[in-house]
Parts: sequence; C-alpha cells; structure tokens
Amino acid sequence: MLLEREPDVRIARWVAQGGFAGDSVVPPEHRLPKFEGRETCPTFNFNGAPDAALKLLESPHVGERVLVSKNVCHGVVYDGAMHAALSARRLTPGMALVREGMGVYLAKRRAGKAFHDPLAAAVALDESVCAFREVEVYRERGAWGARPAAGTRTRISVSVDHARFLDVLTATG
Repeated sequence: MLLEREPDVRIARWVAQGGFAGDSVVPPEHRLPKFEGRETCPTFNFNGAPDAALKLLESPHVGERVLVSKNVCHGVVYDGAMHAALSARRLTPGMALVREGMGVYLAKRRAGKAFHDPLAAAVALDESVCAFREVEVYRERGAWGARPAAGTRTRISVSVDHARFLDVLTATG
C-alpha cells in the first residue's frame, strides 16, 4: 500500500466507492427499500482489501475521506430512462461509447445496471452530486457500517441528486 511504501506521503482527499450508510445515518426519505432496517452491509470494494481500507480510514496522512456508499450507489441505475436522457444530450466521445455499450447491455438486461463507479467518479469531480454526513466507519463480521461522528474527516454519501449526476457525467468542458 502507498502509505506503507512512502511513509511521508500525504493524501489531501481520498474519494472511494465503498462503505455503507445505515438507518442511523441516512434520513428515512433517502433509504432504499432493499437496505431498510440495516446498519451494516458487506461491500465489494472495501472487502476486497479490508485491511487497506481500514488503514486509509484511520490514517492521519489522509486529510479528507469522501465515501460513496453502497446504498446510495444502488440508487443509481443505468436503465432505459437514463439511456433516453443521455440520447438528448451532447456527449463526449467517451460518454458516447459508454452509451453505445450500455445500449447493448440493456438489450439483454432491461432492468439495467447499478452505476457505482461512474457515480464515484462524478463525486470526485463535483461533490454536489451527493449529500454527505460526517461519520466514523467501522467493520464487524465482514460488514461495513457508519455512525454519525464529528471530527473524523470522513464523510459518507446519504443521497444522490440524479439530475446533477447526469450533468457532471455529461459535462463537455
């Protein structure tokens, strides 16, 4: 891990797709039904290297931690509606390729696909895509959770502004 190889390195801002914001963090109006009543949940990215995730979450060498939580990511789905919305916009060549590829995907899976990493990328560019709450992140029995806390320099997403997400995703300059 970078912090072990380069002990003097400082990371001003770390944006990560991972973590879980449960009912004690997410206001009721922003909770997804599939996560209702939960405080913890396994998350793929953090569980891929839990020790490294915990070190980054605890390190004094990381100035600010911005987490795009699993439950918020699952609320952003590339589906027919998003495909149509992108059709009405001027796209960069890269986004045009994404739209084309997702058109092929949707032909086989009409329900669409959760758009985790593009959401995290949009947040890295413009945090107004999501609303955040300062928390302490913890792990228990292979699941991740967050509890409200002050002074942690760690914020986790609790909701997403879908229109703002599309604006950032399709910005052309």
